[in-house]
Amino acid sequence: RAVPAPPPVVGSLSPDGAVGLGSAASGATKLNRAGQAYPDVIDPRTGSSIHFPGEGLTKVPTSQRVTWGSKDRGAFIKEWYDRGYSTPEGGWSGYDIHHIRPREYGGTHDFDNLVPIPRDVHQEQFTSWWRSY
Repeated sequence: RAVPAPPPVVGSLSPDGAVGLGSAASGATKLNRAGQAYPDVIDPRTGSSIHFPGEGLTKVPTSQRVTWGSKDRGAFIKEWYDRGYSTPEGGWSGYDIHHIRPREYGGTHDFDNLVPIPRDVHQEQFTSWWRSY
C-alpha cells in the first residue's frame, strides 16, 4: 500500500534573510484554486508568518479600491520608523510593501495591513498566489 507523500513545505524569509518555517510547517495552510499553499513568509515585525487575511473575501470594484503610490509607500516607511523598526536588510529599494488583505479585496493602507517583504518574494509568491485565488 502506497503512502502519500507529505505536502511540500513552503519556505519563508526571516528578517535576516534566512529560510525558515511558519504556518505551512504546522499544516495550517490556505490553498488557492491552483492548489498552491498560501506563501509562508515571516513578518519582520512579529517574527511569525504573515497571516492569511480571512475567508469570504470578495472583489471590490476598481473605482472603490484604495490607490497606492510613492506617497503611500513613503507614509508607510515613515510610520515604520516612527514605531521604532529598523531599516530592512539591504535597504528599502529591494522591498515591496505588501497589502496582507489585497486592495482588490478591500484592503486598506492601515499599518497592520502592510508589511515589507523582499520584492522577488512578493512578486514570485504572493502575486502569483493571489492570481489564482
